[in-house]
Amino acid sequence: MLLIGLFVFQRQWKAIWGFVASIALLTAFTALAVGPSSITGLINISLMNSIPIQVHWIDNASPAAFLHRLAGALNIAPLEQGLRWLAILVVLGVLSLSSLPQKPANDPVFGLLFGLWVLGMHLISPITWAHHLVWTLLVVAVTAGYLVHLNAQRTMPLAIVLAISYMLIAFENLTLNRFGQWQFKRGWWFLSGDYLREYFFADVRLVALVILFGFIAALVFQSNRTLYWRRWFNMASVRPELKS
Repeated sequence: MLLIGLFVFQRQWKAIWGFVASIALLTAFTALAVGPSSITGLINISLMNSIPIQVHWIDNASPAAFLHRLAGALNIAPLEQGLRWLAILVVLGVLSLSSLPQKPANDPVFGLLFGLWVLGMHLISPITWAHHLVWTLLVVAVTAGYLVHLNAQRTMPLAIVLAISYMLIAFENLTLNRFGQWQFKRGWWFLSGDYLREYFFADVRLVALVILFGFIAALVFQSNRTLYWRRWFNMASVRPELKS
């Protein structure tokens, strides 16, 4: 449902109506096929009960899970909810600001925006399993297409950053887990014990997601820098005075 925000900002009304119609038809079909209790069961059992429990599982690579582990390790559990909401607001702020300029659907920057919102979905969701990250294949594809369209001298370093970030996202769990058990028997980073040894591969994926999110956001803002400059600082009205 987060992805609908992209089409709202871009004023793609046909996509919005298609989304609303699809949800209405699927909900009605589900209620007719298996009964309305299935919908209430989804809300009460899956959304309200299962998701909060699964946030704490070691395979969860979401910021919510990382902040839960971090708050527990640093004994700042009362701050956990506030930190989670702060992270969500930061992600939503980046998505909103980057999506203000409207782009046609055939513009490579629109593909970047789509990839950014998909990554935002992973970062806002309380649960991000490894199989959810298959969506990042689309993100890598549209970003690679934009880099080809860019055709600048800095394209190769940017492509290397893109490749490394996806490599870390797609890393094999068993490899990272074995490395963590061998290398970090006494803990690592500024924490001690089993914290990051046990959750090492999930944290690696999260760091890679954050890097990729920031990387694509930088590309989007870079493509819109002139528009932002003129809009926020009213450069259009200053230029005639500078020329005179």
